[in-house]
Amino acid sequence: IHVDAASGGFIAPFTDAGAGGAKWNFELPRVKSINTSGHKFGLVSAGLGWIIWRDEAYLPEFLVFELHYLGGTEKSYTLNFSRPGAQVVVQYYNLVHLGFSGYRGIMENCLTVYLYSFYFSSIAFSLIVTN
Repeated sequence: IHVDAASGGFIAPFTDAGAGGAKWNFELPRVKSINTSGHKFGLVSAGLGWIIWRDEAYLPEFLVFELHYLGGTEKSYTLNFSRPGAQVVVQYYNLVHLGFSGYRGIMENCLTVYLYSFYFSSIAFSLIVTN
């Protein structure tokens, strides 16, 4: 099973809502890979997504490219070869700096704002200032 956690990969693990919900991670033996997008709720600018495999054996061979460069051969499974590394550095910084508790606080705050939006959309209010 591949888990496409493009948006939820940075939400569910860090919230009370996700803590008791259905498991979708490597605790399930049939889950072989998980992807998420750092540029969504991972707090990185656009252009960063990543995937992890349970084991290198599950990495499909057709995704692996052999690069012959400077007299050697390297294997790569990146989709873009030459790109700036800023998003990767920022993602790493966020993961180290914020840690689990930091991401948890941010995601719980997002859910709180979401719940308040229902309250504020239901109350009557009038404009005090006009043009």
